Amino acid sequence: MEIYKQDNEDPLPKRVIQRDTDVTHLHLARRGLTYIPDLSRFSMLRCVWLNNNKIREVSRASFNCCLTELYLQNNDILSISGALRHLTCLQVLLLSNNQMKCLEETVSELKNMQDLHTLSLYLNPFTQDP
Repeated sequence: MEIYKQDNEDPLPKRVIQRDTDVTHLHLARRGLTYIPDLSRFSMLRCVWLNNNKIREVSRASFNCCLTELYLQNNDILSISGALRHLTCLQVLLLSNNQMKCLEETVSELKNMQDLHTLSLYLNPFTQDP
C-alpha cells in the first residue's frame, strides 16, 4: 500500500486504509515529514520506515508496543528519551545521522529491548560528560 503526502495533508488519509488491522508495514520515508503521525491505531504494525525526513521529535504515543523494526535514520531527531522504552519487541532500530547528543540518555532508553539485534547510532553528535 502506497500512501502519498501533499503539503498540509494528513500523511495517513483514512480513505486509503480499509482496516487499521490490515496495516503491518508502513513506508513513510522521503515524505518531508516534520513530525511522526500517531500510528498507535495500527495494532498489527510491525515495520515502519520514517527515514530521510525532517523529524525532530519522537513521541511515546506514536507507536504500538508490538513494533519490531523502526527506521528513523537521516532525520533531525534530538532525543529519544521517554519515547521508545515501551517497544520491548523491537529487533531493528536505525537512528544514524540524526542530532542526538546525550549518549547516556539514549542507552537508558534502550535497556529493556531484549530482542534488539540491530542498532545503528553512527553520525550522531554524541557527547559524554566527564
